[in-house]
Amino acid sequence: MTEQQIQETLTFFEKIGIKAREVTFEEGQTSCVPGISCLGGTLKIDRALLQFPGDLYYAAGRIAASLPAERPDLDDNPSPPPALEMAAMAWAFAAAEETGVGAEHVFHPSGYHGQSTALIEAYRAGTGPGIPLITYFEMAEQYPRLTHWLRPSS
Repeated sequence: MTEQQIQETLTFFEKIGIKAREVTFEEGQTSCVPGISCLGGTLKIDRALLQFPGDLYYAAGRIAASLPAERPDLDDNPSPPPALEMAAMAWAFAAAEETGVGAEHVFHPSGYHGQSTALIEAYRAGTGPGIPLITYFEMAEQYPRLTHWLRPSS
């Protein structure tokens, strides 16, 4: 992703209600993905440690797919509950499509256990993991077009 795409991504997140700010991580600080923390429902980004800017979408998806009451308590657990993991991935694909960044930046070859291409194909076919959850969470009627970018309270 280019610097302009990163800025457009952060502007999109702000517009839909996901807070993001740039920080410097303390030595040894853990994060949900390299260079990105999801603590407290806010994306904290350390650009010096950010390896794959497309990971911003997955991290934001963890926030977006959480219930509003749970967002302030989010942590950087590298193994979130499977439902949250799948919903975050489905959200990330939809958001990348919405912003025009492209799924290839989000589902990069260095992540997703070598399944990046298969995941992109599955999401494009409407069969990717987490799509039923996004619908159940009342975030989409016709995936990948989301009606709510943040999971409602229901």
